[in-house]
Amino acid sequence: MARCCHGTTMIPLLFTVLIILLVFSVIAFTSIPPEAALFGGLVALLGFGVIDLDAGLSGFSNPGIMTIGLLFIVIAGLQNSGVSAYLTRIVFPSNTRSTGALWRLMSVSATLSAFLNNTAVVAMLIPVVQEWTGRRQEAISKYLLPLSYATILGGAATLVGTSTNLVVSGLLREARPEQWSGGMHMFEMTSMGLISGAAGLLVLGLFSRRFLPVRFPFQAAVSETREHSIVMRVADNSPFVGKTIQGAGLRHLKHCYLAEISRSSEVFPAVASNTTIAGGDLLVFVGSPEAAVELRGIPGIVPAENSVFELELDNRSRQLVEAVVSTRFPYLYQTVRESGFRTRYGAAILSVSREGQRVSGKIGDIRLLPGDTLLLESGASFEAQYKNHRDFFLVSGLFNRGLPDHRKAPVAIGIVLSVIVLAATGLLPIFLAAALGAAAMIISGCIGFSRAVESIDFRLLVAIASSFALGEAIQVSGLGQHIAEGFTAFSLDGRWSLLALFALTVLVTEFTTNNAAAVILFPIALSVAAALSHSYLPYVMTVLFGASTSFLSPLGYTTNLMVYGPGGYTTLDYFKAGLPLTLSSCAACVAFIPVFWPF
Repeated sequence: MARCCHGTTMIPLLFTVLIILLVFSVIAFTSIPPEAALFGGLVALLGFGVIDLDAGLSGFSNPGIMTIGLLFIVIAGLQNSGVSAYLTRIVFPSNTRSTGALWRLMSVSATLSAFLNNTAVVAMLIPVVQEWTGRRQEAISKYLLPLSYATILGGAATLVGTSTNLVVSGLLREARPEQWSGGMHMFEMTSMGLISGAAGLLVLGLFSRRFLPVRFPFQAAVSETREHSIVMRVADNSPFVGKTIQGAGLRHLKHCYLAEISRSSEVFPAVASNTTIAGGDLLVFVGSPEAAVELRGIPGIVPAENSVFELELDNRSRQLVEAVVSTRFPYLYQTVRESGFRTRYGAAILSVSREGQRVSGKIGDIRLLPGDTLLLESGASFEAQYKNHRDFFLVSGLFNRGLPDHRKAPVAIGIVLSVIVLAATGLLPIFLAAALGAAAMIISGCIGFSRAVESIDFRLLVAIASSFALGEAIQVSGLGQHIAEGFTAFSLDGRWSLLALFALTVLVTEFTTNNAAAVILFPIALSVAAALSHSYLPYVMTVLFGASTSFLSPLGYTTNLMVYGPGGYTTLDYFKAGLPLTLSSCAACVAFIPVFWPF
C-alpha cells in the first residue's frame, strides 16, 4: 500500500483535491494534451509528498499497461494485412438496404470490438462505409456515429475489448491479489456487456439515429475545392521562367496557394518552394473565390485556355486523400504554414473541415485541431505510408482506390484468434499471449518492426500510467473515504449508490479520458463498498462500465473523434444522439450489475 508522507493530516487531502481539480481543468479547458496534464499531476503529487516514489511509478510497471502496448502491435498487424477487404463483403453484401445495412454495421462492429481494439475497428470500417454510402448516395452521417457507439458498446463485453477493462483488471490484481492474482477472466464482464450492448444497440437503431443529421461532408468538400481551384499557365516569355516558386513570389499569396504543377505528362503535387518554373507549366491554385482576381493581376501567368483539369483526374502520380488529424499529431494547434505540412508529408491540403463545415480563410493560416478532416492532394505513396500512422486517425483515398493487398490477412486473422483463444482458455496469461501475438505479427511479415513500434500509442500509455498516481493519492489522502462517507450521509444504499457512482464515472470520463476515469474512480468504489459494508465487485464493475459510457461528446472517446470530421458532425449531434444511449446504459447497469455481482 502506498504511504502518505503527512500521516493523517488534512494537508495531503487538500493537495490531492487541488491537483485533481487542476488536472481536470487543464484537460477540459486548454489545448494541453491529457497525457501531459496527467503526468504533471503525478509530478505535483510526488513534489508535495502526497505519495511516495514507488506509488508514483507503479502505473509504469503495471502488467495491464504493457499488455495494452503489445495489443497495439497485434491489431496494427491485422489492419496492415488488408483485412478490410473481407469486411466489405460481410457488412455490405449485394442488395443490402439502408435499414438492414445500419443493423449489420452495428452488429458486426460491436462483435469485432469485443475482441479487437475499438480504434482499429473504426479505422477499418470508415472507408468501407464511405465507399458504400458514396455509391448509393446515402448520407454518411447516418452511419458513422452509430459505428463509433456500437464499438464502444461491444468493447466493454470482454477483457481485451477495451484498454479500460485491462486497466481495471490490473487495479484489481494489485488491490486484491489473493483473489485476483491472475487478473480478470477474459469473459468476466461478458454477461453484463451483452445486456448493456443489446439495450444500447436497440436504442441506437430505433431512437438515437433519428437525431442524426443528413450530411454529405466530403462530397461537398471535394465539390467546393474543385469550384475554388484555378489553373493558370506560365507564358513562354514569363519572367518566372527559371525561377523557383519562392523566388517568383508564388508561395505566400493572399487568397490562394499553389497546390500542384502539371508539366507535359508529369504532375508535381505538394510543390516545394525550391521547384523551378518552366514555360508552359500549368499551375493549379486552390483558394477562395477572390483568388481569380488576385491571379489575373500577376504578370507572366495567364488563365489556362481549353484545359480540362479536374482534381479527381485519373493520374498515377497524384491522389485525393482524406485524413483525420489525431490527438498524436505533432503539430496540433499550429497553423498549416507553421507546421510545414506540405514539406513534411509531401501532400497539399486542399480544404479543412470541422464540425461539419469547411473552415474558411486561407489554408496556410488555419490552425490544425484534433478531429480536423483534411482533403489532401498527394503522391501515390501517401496513403500506404500514413494509413496506420500515429499522426492520423484515418487515411483513405477518395478516388483511384486500387485493389488492396490482403494476402497476409488469413495469417493475421489466425494470429489474432490464437491470442484470444490462449487468453480465454487460461493456457497463457493475457500479457504473454499478447507478447507472442505481437512477435508473430512481426516475424510473419504482417507488419514491419518500425511500423510496429510506431503503432504503439505511447502517449496513451503515459496518460494511463500517470493516472495511477491520482488513484493512489485518492486512496492514501483519505479523499476516497470522505466521498464514501458522503454516500452514507445521503443514505445512498444499494442501487442508488451504483447510480450515483455510475453518473460520477461518466462525468469524469467526458472531462478526462475513459482510462483516467477508471483509475481515479477505482479507489472511490472500494471506499464506498467498505463504507456500506457491501462487496466491492458491483462497485468496481459499475466503474468499469461507466468509464466506457462515453457518448455525449466527440472528445470523450477516440472513436468519437475519428468519425467527427468524416461524418460532418457538430458537438450538439453527439449530445442529442448520445443522451438516450447513456440513459439506457445506466439503467441496464444499475438493474443488472447486482444480479451478476451481488452486494
